[in-house]
Amino acid sequence: GPLNDVVPALDGGVWASGMHGLVRWPGPLARLERGTPATEHRVPPELGVQDLQRPVEDEAGGITVVAEAVDVGRRVMVHYDGGRWRRMAMPEESLLMAWRGEAGGLFWGLTRSGLARLDPERGTAVREAVPPNQCFDAAVLPRGVFWLASLGGLIRYAPLAWRPPAGLEDSAAVIHSMVQDGEGRLWFATSNGPWRCVGGRWEFGAWPAGFDPSFRARDRWWVLKGGRLAIAP
Repeated sequence: GPLNDVVPALDGGVWASGMHGLVRWPGPLARLERGTPATEHRVPPELGVQDLQRPVEDEAGGITVVAEAVDVGRRVMVHYDGGRWRRMAMPEESLLMAWRGEAGGLFWGLTRSGLARLDPERGTAVREAVPPNQCFDAAVLPRGVFWLASLGGLIRYAPLAWRPPAGLEDSAAVIHSMVQDGEGRLWFATSNGPWRCVGGRWEFGAWPAGFDPSFRARDRWWVLKGGRLAIAP
């Protein structure tokens, strides 16, 4: 059937959205011609959506669109990661556009009344503090950056340069210093004790009894063999 939108893929290919799914052409774009083989990705009927529009590819290899949900009668977010389809609706509102943030992160959804963070796994939508009823389009860039077009001008969003690493998002500890040991593991020094990252998992160890954890700017510390710590106040 007819295509709704055609956008370049991150690897130089092409994505297109249509009434019942997505189409993918391999790159490079300059060599795309009539007869180039394409791969179709049809939406499962049980998802209950049609008329896919505004495709946005993310750095994890997935693609997000907005589509008409037959059961609720409004446009919802649909995400396809190459193997699984899933959808999420905003309460009582149609989405103008949706996209994924940083690789593996949550999603963004733009409606006529504003912007929201979407979590399909939990089914939650959290409103963001942007001018209501003024944003009407978005331009998505790599690494979680995007621009919003509003009646008053352009709004730019970019993730913070310094933010909690994966696995420590819920920790309220203040990190005073960090080092890397000879095996490439990252260590954080906090008031309660040191944290170290082993195989992507964070491990905590309390400071020994009598140790003063008051770190100052001139303090230095090292990780020795066997995981021992040396601190020079």
